[in-house]
Amino acid sequence: MLKENNLVRQLNACETMGGANYVCSDKTGTLTQNKMTLAKWWNKSLMDIDLYSDAIKLADTIKDPAVLEICKQSMCCNSSAELHPTDSEKDKGSKTEIALLKFMHKCGYQYKDVQD
Repeated sequence: MLKENNLVRQLNACETMGGANYVCSDKTGTLTQNKMTLAKWWNKSLMDIDLYSDAIKLADTIKDPAVLEICKQSMCCNSSAELHPTDSEKDKGSKTEIALLKFMHKCGYQYKDVQD
């Protein structure tokens, strides 16, 4: 394994990885900081999301109000994640769901209100 540059902290990971055909990873913080951020959005074409913006106008990218509503509901209600408003270290749930809820927050929607 050392010859193939496979560094393993737990030996049981070797058995799991032995059955993997493809491994995808990135260096944007998912691995190093255990955080994920939505960076691109698909709506008939691939659109970049301004990661440094405090507010994103989702209605500017989704013109149809019915589609916008479905999008809001599917991101906010199809989630078991919970965001902690003052400390992101206390956020609960999968990193993918947390990233989607944070994206909705940037778009001006409170996921609890949409869930209700």
